[in-house]
Amino acid sequence: MGHQPAIYGLDIETDNSNDGLDPAVASVRAVALSGRTFDELFVGDEADLLRALDDRLAALPLGVIATWNGSAFDLPFLADRARVLGTDLGLKLCLDRSLTLHRAPLPGHA
Repeated sequence: MGHQPAIYGLDIETDNSNDGLDPAVASVRAVALSGRTFDELFVGDEADLLRALDDRLAALPLGVIATWNGSAFDLPFLADRARVLGTDLGLKLCLDRSLTLHRAPLPGHA
């Protein structure tokens, strides 16, 4: 059997005191990232958190990011918050139309 790609788990927590599902007003409070040999939690100033996450993701070997509804929420939310904050991320998103979505994508990402 060939080389298996690394699998990373990613989950975000948003501030839902106003509207935790709207990246125009809700901030990212924490991001958890895990792999076979590590578990990391990114917290603190939101722009710094996003930059630190971006740096960590860029340093990882190629692999698969596993999320719960990440393609329709977590990843677009991170990209939107970075844009709101004027933070440049290496995260580039494009919807894979071959996948069946079970929820509507975050507005602006359809």
